Amino acid sequence: MTHFAYPNVKFSAFIGCGRFTAKKNAPGNDYVLVEKLNTGNIAEIMDSAATLSPDSLSSPLNIYLKKDKPIEVHAGDSQNLAYLLTLINCSRKIKCNNKNIWCTGSIEQSMRLKQVDMSGFEIKLKAFLSPKNNDKLFIVPAANIQAYKHLCHEKDVQIILLHEIDNLINKSIDQKTIIAVHAAELQTLVDWLFLKKDTNSKLKYKLLYWGLFCFILIMILLSDKDDKTSKNDLINNEVKIICFYNFPDSYKNKIYSSLKKIKTIDKITSTNKKKDCYSFTSSVSLSDINQELQQQFKISSPNSYDSKLEDKEQLNIYFDAGFD
Repeated sequence: MTHFAYPNVKFSAFIGCGRFTAKKNAPGNDYVLVEKLNTGNIAEIMDSAATLSPDSLSSPLNIYLKKDKPIEVHAGDSQNLAYLLTLINCSRKIKCNNKNIWCTGSIEQSMRLKQVDMSGFEIKLKAFLSPKNNDKLFIVPAANIQAYKHLCHEKDVQIILLHEIDNLINKSIDQKTIIAVHAAELQTLVDWLFLKKDTNSKLKYKLLYWGLFCFILIMILLSDKDDKTSKNDLINNEVKIICFYNFPDSYKNKIYSSLKKIKTIDKITSTNKKKDCYSFTSSVSLSDINQELQQQFKISSPNSYDSKLEDKEQLNIYFDAGFD
């Protein structure tokens, strides 16, 4: 959980940090909801947030505050930067893995970072440099840190200008480091500290939706095609019946033998004792089979079809026939 901490000074003494965090609900009993920031620059903060990350103002997340010393009252414009970065954190994820990031600086009109009182800044800086403090990152106005370069070097703490910093993604700053930000570099600071919000996310969701819709539509069409094909196959391969009425047995046997030789006929069986009728399955219609029989046996008798006979196609061939 990331905190943006602002160091506080009272009567020339360091009284600990207030630590802002962006959460939907309070992460613990020692956190209080920040309903009103005790500063005179709230309008400048909100205007800057609206410019730097518009979605932050409509985020469902809230800003909560945890104090190192709960009894202390925190006030002043130096907490502006920490609050602004927490607001942006409501809509953009932070890149680095540091859990407590110190910040100080006042927010002015036109989205500019203003330096804080120098005497108070020195107390805050010494608190950060103290061995008792385990936090590693302090973001400050560049105008404040210039006079304390020698002090930071003595403590082996590096001062880095914002434009000189490498990418922070999935990294932690393990050595105490001070980031110096110039007045007009708030946008640069935000882009360095936070992951870019995917401006094409809505478009991606739309493309995903339409892709899914098209996939479902194609599957339905293919299913319908397969269903029609299946029905056609069922019609072509359904059981068919052929009957030979008033034929001599020798003719019936000859026709039966010939039927078995037709490659498109399968599973031919007699349906009665007289062997007048045979059932079979075939991938072609009875009219095609009849044509083949006519070619083989010169059958010229009238024939009829009854497609409603027990849902089976039937061909009746009568005695008027001549055979070679």
